[in-house]
Amino acid sequence: MTPLGFIPALMPTLWSTASGFINGVIRLGSVAAFASLPAVFEAGGGDGDGNGAAGGGGRGTQAVFWCVALVGAVMVRRCRLARSNLR
Repeated sequence: MTPLGFIPALMPTLWSTASGFINGVIRLGSVAAFASLPAVFEAGGGDGDGNGAAGGGGRGTQAVFWCVALVGAVMVRRCRLARSNLR
């Protein structure tokens, strides 16, 4: 989550554009996660033998975690790149 409190000070003339862009990216990410994470869970083996958290054996939850972590790392990298281009 981006701490929005300091962004207006960094981009006083572009704040409305930056705010709209941030909101759009957050909404797009939510839609993409809603659409893709069930498939990632199933591709990772789901919950294994169907017993949920009690039995398991599948790696679906682990696959979802790593997918979300990878997307988060890419977003952080892109934000840093965008910030360096503003200077």
